[in-house]
Amino acid sequence: MALLQERISASDAADWGLIARVCAPEEVDQISQGWAARCATTPRGALGATKAAINAAVLGHESSPFGNLSVALEREHSSQLVFLESPEHKESVKKFLSRRA
Repeated sequence: MALLQERISASDAADWGLIARVCAPEEVDQISQGWAARCATTPRGALGATKAAINAAVLGHESSPFGNLSVALEREHSSQLVFLESPEHKESVKKFLSRRA
């Protein structure tokens, strides 16, 4: 796709997991504000670690200008270990389990 500069439809992009969803132009503001509201209630540390992991995988690491999968996977592993012990995670699990009861 990138090498041949092929265009794909929005529905194909959604089916392939390249985009979150397809909406009408008049829905964009409402949907993006809803996502922003959800992000605002997500623990900042978790968002920051996720952004750092994505940046490391996409932008690379000091040793590689093109990304480094092993570095990205190690960062993901380290972040998960930290956040599994966080108060936010414990509270989220508690809420999830209470809904299932």
